[in-house]
Amino acid sequence: MRIYLVRHGQTASNLEGRYAGRSKEPLTPTGVAQARRAAERLRPFGIASLWTSPIARARQTAEIIGQMLGVPVVLDDGLTEMAMGPWEGLVEEEVAARYPADFQVWQERPSALRLPGRETLAAVQARALDAVQRIGERTGAQPAVAVTHVALIRCLYLFARGLPLDSYKTVDVPNTAMFLLQQAGDELTMVRLDEEPHARDA
Repeated sequence: MRIYLVRHGQTASNLEGRYAGRSKEPLTPTGVAQARRAAERLRPFGIASLWTSPIARARQTAEIIGQMLGVPVVLDDGLTEMAMGPWEGLVEEEVAARYPADFQVWQERPSALRLPGRETLAAVQARALDAVQRIGERTGAQPAVAVTHVALIRCLYLFARGLPLDSYKTVDVPNTAMFLLQQAGDELTMVRLDEEPHARDA
């Protein structure tokens, strides 16, 4: 299995520090340009299939990549953003003011946060693992791309590195950051390509 995980391009909510959740917000012009650059970075890898979260910002990113690479886009609900519950649409300052105790838990022990309507990190991680395994079963050794969201990429990275979910906020995933997820036998590895260029030839 070889899957290139790409976070969606920039949105206005990213600039505002807003929890966009599952909103229908599109990419900014910068986000569109980021998606085009991501496609160019992916071009040498011989991408055979392209999967995406159905959320608008991810789907738009994937459609730009797919058009440039000549690869059709397949929607996969397993790649969708974490359900944010009552925090969706709020900026961090609003969350801290309205939910001070819960926000403190999110900052210090994110795996322990429990809110009605909001997915736990453990649930997100399990869903993300199911999604990439499903994609891997369909694509085999052929290189695939999965366009998704920061929460899923962080949770997958922590799992592959054997790190606890409470390390969630230590994983930097800027817009259109690219990670390579590979599985050989029972071993799952994941690296961020722009941090570790040697991984491009793995």
